[in-house]
Amino acid sequence: MSKLTKVEDVENLDLFDVKFEQPPPLPIPPVHGYKSHLISRLINTWVGRKFIIPNTMKTMKLDEFRNRYIPDPPMQYPQVEFDEPAMKSGERTEGLNEFYETVVKNSKTSKINRVRILYELNVEDSNQGCKPSEVIDKILEIIGDKTDVCNSVVQCNKDAIRAQALEADKRYGSKSARMLEGIPFLVKEEITVEGYKMKFGLPEIVTPPFGKEYSKANSLTVQRLVDEGAICIGISNMHQIGLGISGLNQSSEHFGGAKNPYDLDVHTGGSSSGTASGVASNLALFGLGTDGGGSIRIPAVNCGLVGIKPTFGRWSTAGEHWAGGSTVASGPLAQTVDDCAIVYAISAGYHKSDSNAIKQPVPRIISTKSDKTIKVGIWEDWINATEDTILLPFTKLINSLEKNDIIQTNKKFKIPEEFYMNTAHAGTIISEIYNDHKDLLFPENYDKINADTLVFLNLASQFTATDYVQFCRQKRRMVKIMQRVFEEFDVDYFITPTLGGLPKRRMPGDDKYMPNDLDYTLKTMLYVRIANFIGLPAMTVPMGMAEDEFGKELPFGVQIYGKWWDEAGMIDLARRIEPFVRDNVKRPEIFHNVFE
Repeated sequence: MSKLTKVEDVENLDLFDVKFEQPPPLPIPPVHGYKSHLISRLINTWVGRKFIIPNTMKTMKLDEFRNRYIPDPPMQYPQVEFDEPAMKSGERTEGLNEFYETVVKNSKTSKINRVRILYELNVEDSNQGCKPSEVIDKILEIIGDKTDVCNSVVQCNKDAIRAQALEADKRYGSKSARMLEGIPFLVKEEITVEGYKMKFGLPEIVTPPFGKEYSKANSLTVQRLVDEGAICIGISNMHQIGLGISGLNQSSEHFGGAKNPYDLDVHTGGSSSGTASGVASNLALFGLGTDGGGSIRIPAVNCGLVGIKPTFGRWSTAGEHWAGGSTVASGPLAQTVDDCAIVYAISAGYHKSDSNAIKQPVPRIISTKSDKTIKVGIWEDWINATEDTILLPFTKLINSLEKNDIIQTNKKFKIPEEFYMNTAHAGTIISEIYNDHKDLLFPENYDKINADTLVFLNLASQFTATDYVQFCRQKRRMVKIMQRVFEEFDVDYFITPTLGGLPKRRMPGDDKYMPNDLDYTLKTMLYVRIANFIGLPAMTVPMGMAEDEFGKELPFGVQIYGKWWDEAGMIDLARRIEPFVRDNVKRPEIFHNVFE
């Protein structure tokens, strides 16, 4: 055993003497088709355990990480102190009604408001607008006839959906419509919805026991939306057990995974893939995903959407059965910032029955910073690691925001120990998921599981309890580091590109065996993981279109990070950025005009 090296106290770290460390190439080469299948099997042999996995761990600097003596006590769930009054269990978002009445109802971008207006017009004149039931019939026809070429929806209870639509018709007729009355939405297959199975993207034969049964109630986040009249039109596709960033899924019950409406051969991103493709193709106006390592933000940006990953614990976990529990938050995806914001606000707030109930201030949706120039951190060395096709328009956007006094940047901003943070995050999330799904590594299950999922589970199997404790020590340390970073660089937010590059394409054999490309995974996740590891809120906004290597224009995005619990300010900044980028993003090729 090597001698432990005591780390420097956080209080003594030099925040200015920090260099960004680019993730090095991993020893598992990019492979597709049957080769990917063979690699996933090889890793579970003595060759994998003796050579491939140790070399991968070495590249992650795991030995070096293990030899760091971190005196801080472990922190499993990220949480910070705050000065505001603590919210009570079940308390709702402050300013919700005001935001709905003054912002959403007057929004020039909100698709939710536009559709509500169409519903209201139809009440006054049956030749104008449309009814919720008419819209729902069109959506169900697309799902039922398999003309949903994006494979967004994997479960659909048509009778229950039609009944809710007819109820929405009545409420508009009696002028008792609620905020989201008749608005269709999708829910990822690892969130509990009454009448559906929570299968985690798995074929039913290997789904956990509780996922084989139809859920008897909604999770609290879903119920809050249903209570405002929203209609769940089905359960959306996802990457198996949330372990992957492509969105592909070899299960026949998941049709090879969700497909990107901008180009059916391009990855949607994972793991909330079906939610993103369904909202981007206009089957639904918003959807719910979960985010343990960018799983809302990655598919959102790849499909040209807005996505919010709230502060850890800000959305209730009541009624959920997530794996990866200390890194995961559920949140909304939508076509516009205002729509994402109102959905966030309706579902925000913890409940005493949450498995990870975190003491927190009352959630707000109206910011106190709206008329001020916002102080923003920009870590140039980190940002320069993205592809030029993204870097150049990102830089142009930052310059425009500064010129128009939207933001004031601090380009001395840096984040110490970002590389160690990435190692600890990767170890944490795959260890927690492995703990819930390790039976998938039984040989009889191999042909039913994605090749990349098997690789991650095999890597996770080599982490120890001591490793997990070390990851939790690094978590507390990173919380303290970021508290110093926000304070001493005097910023309220920091901004990055959402991803390190454009999404890749499906290659021959990928639908059957799934690709394995860990370097692509690291590049994609370049800017997303700190939000999950220490619980910061983050959101992505579509920024523009860029050509991939095949000359196809694809969307990319800008990401905003806020301080813990400051979703209101983060959303307000996104609302101020959106006018600068809105016209840069094109409509997807697959777009269902169900609201016309």
